[in-house]
Amino acid sequence: MGIRRSGSLGSFGTWLWAGILALASPLGAVIAPQQDSPLAAREFALPELRIENYHQPIDSLGARLTRSQAGDLARQAELLGAAPESALYDLRAGKWGTLVLAQPLIPGSGWGNQLQWSQLRAAAPRSPEELEAATWDALRSYLQAYRQELNIELEQLGAAPNVAVHDQGRLIQIRAARQVNGVTVRDSFLTATINSGNLILLGTRNWGAVRVSTAATVSKQEAVATLESYIAPHRIASTWHEPSLSLIPTAKVDRLDQVQAGDGYAYRLAWAIGVRIEGDAGSWEALVDAHSGELIAFADQNQYATRRVVGGIYPVSNDGGSTDGIPDGVEQPGHPMPFADVVLPDGTMLTTGSGGLVDAEGPFGTTLSGSFVRINDNCGFIAEATSCTDLDLGSGPGTDCTVPAGDHSLGPHRFLRAEPDHRAGQRLGRSSGAAAAVARQSAHRQHEHQQRLQRVLQPD
Repeated sequence: MGIRRSGSLGSFGTWLWAGILALASPLGAVIAPQQDSPLAAREFALPELRIENYHQPIDSLGARLTRSQAGDLARQAELLGAAPESALYDLRAGKWGTLVLAQPLIPGSGWGNQLQWSQLRAAAPRSPEELEAATWDALRSYLQAYRQELNIELEQLGAAPNVAVHDQGRLIQIRAARQVNGVTVRDSFLTATINSGNLILLGTRNWGAVRVSTAATVSKQEAVATLESYIAPHRIASTWHEPSLSLIPTAKVDRLDQVQAGDGYAYRLAWAIGVRIEGDAGSWEALVDAHSGELIAFADQNQYATRRVVGGIYPVSNDGGSTDGIPDGVEQPGHPMPFADVVLPDGTMLTTGSGGLVDAEGPFGTTLSGSFVRINDNCGFIAEATSCTDLDLGSGPGTDCTVPAGDHSLGPHRFLRAEPDHRAGQRLGRSSGAAAAVARQSAHRQHEHQQRLQRVLQPD
């Protein structure tokens, strides 16, 4: 098993969005678009390749779940230790899509974490590489222990996960691509974020049941011929990636309100062919169905300059400090807002990428909701818009709920962190009897977790 390293960051790199960026894919270079591309009019993708998806709390799914299904999911969320509003269900996949947790995974200072490496049948890591490997092993053991609740096929996890260790091991992020019979499933993966030893965020994307054969019946040469016929009279100048097989997720039903639980994804085995074409600056990719020979997409994969949503963030805290010369408590303006909602005047909903970029023309706005973050506080409604430039949410001095200077309909500062407060357990111990009961329930759940983990580590 090989682990791909993503390097390390100091405390300044532990940004507000650190727990969320685990769900992101790397952003490539952004270049100016070619205005007179002779192939722009031929760019297309089948409609089912655009998947409308949203991970939702189970109480928002209504009649799309039977009473029995809803009850089973509620019990699973409780067993996993996820609050109802933090256990989000992928209706298309029929399994959990996003879970916000506080589950001890490896030894650390997180709330309720009393793990020792000996309990995991492992020696304490002596290097970042050993920590990466040990964390991946611990995550796999967790997935195995909760395989019935999570329904994640371990054999489909890629053999070389991307593991990034930040802040001397306090924050660890994992992204594991999905493979079926050795074929990569495009845009389908598992992610996990571990903070102070605790698993705080677990997610999957496009992880439905794959029922298509992974043995191609259309040859690579036939797929290239299909592409050549489509772009004629233009000719291929070179390749930027050789033809290879991928499983491509598609939407079986367009609209989420028509999806039945677990029956929302289909997959097509396709030849992915990356080419550069004479007289054009694009990096074009064709997807040719490896069973029918149909061209299902032809698109330029260059990332062109587009518009951004940015704003001020506090990297670690809002205390105004600069520890060792690193301004981790000082607001940093102009930081990208990843995975934020973007609303066009006609009601079209878009989402920024990991770099805060969005392909939008004319006026647009945001409420700072998104696939992975929503704001729920007492500072009032968020609504910020721009007419024809980048959307800068601004920055400036002030305390929580203070409106920054300037014309900002966004309204007040919101000091947010994308990680749980490990001191919550201390406050809980001094609170009401109801909270104490929650603490006892959590302790019981931790005991059950340890028993499950031991069954994985010590199989019969």
